[in-house]
Formats: sequence, C-alpha cells, structure tokens
Amino acid sequence: MNDDSAPVGDTDNKQDATGESLVETAFALWRAVAGLIGDTIKLAALETRIAALSLSTIVGLALGIALLVVTAWLLLIAALAVWLVRMGLGWELALIGIAILNILLSVWAWRSIVHLSRNLLFSVTRRQLVSGTQAPKESSPDSSTESQAGPS
Repeated sequence: MNDDSAPVGDTDNKQDATGESLVETAFALWRAVAGLIGDTIKLAALETRIAALSLSTIVGLALGIALLVVTAWLLLIAALAVWLVRMGLGWELALIGIAILNILLSVWAWRSIVHLSRNLLFSVTRRQLVSGTQAPKESSPDSSTESQAGPS
C-alpha cells in the first residue's frame, strides 16, 4: 500500500493530539514556574520577617550592653573618685580631675572619628570618575603607608 492512501482525517487527529499535548505541557510548565516564583516569594517574605526580628533583637541587646558598659564606666569613675579622696585629695578636686579625664577622652574619640570619617568620602574614586583618568598611585591609602615605612 501507498502512504498517500492513508486517510487524511487520521493525520489531522494526530496533529491535533500533538498540538493539544503541547499546549497542555506549556500550561503545566507555566503553572510550575508560577508556583516556583510564588514559593520563592513566600520564602523571601519569611526570611525577611526572621531577619527583621533578629535585627530588632540585636538592637535591643546592643542597647542593653551599652547600658551595662556605661554603668561599669560610672562605677569605675566612682571608685577612682573614692580612691583619690582617700589619697588626700578633696572631693571637688577629685571630681574635677575625673571630669577633665572624661573630656580629654571625649576629645580624643572625636578627633579619631573626624580623621576616620575622611575615609568615607571616596575622594580618589570621585576624582577618577570626574576626570576619567587613572588615579595616581601615591594617592592610594596603601602607597601612603608604604612611603612612610620606607622600602622593605
């Protein structure tokens, strides 16, 4: 028999079945992808909630630690004042001396913050972006420490 003698309707049924099967597969794939995206969004939401709760707990604990450190500092200062008074200094001079010590420590901390804050400006990067040329090597933080230390 000749292949051309096959009924035409039979071939159409196979093509229709294949087309429907392809469409069903595409819809199934779409549903699977949509489900995966939905599950991923749910997971991200849950992890965001856990992260927020963890962060709030960390902040609370950090505040508690700060309170304990401040309390310890105040107790050390009080002990120093008592010791100075027992050494023969008057309360007024002991408290003034401790206040001056605290002010000096605060000034040192402030100057350190100001000095370190210059590292937050990205000045070499901004200069690079504005000029479009390569930054000089002596401007980098690594090379300035090497030039101060001398050749190794």
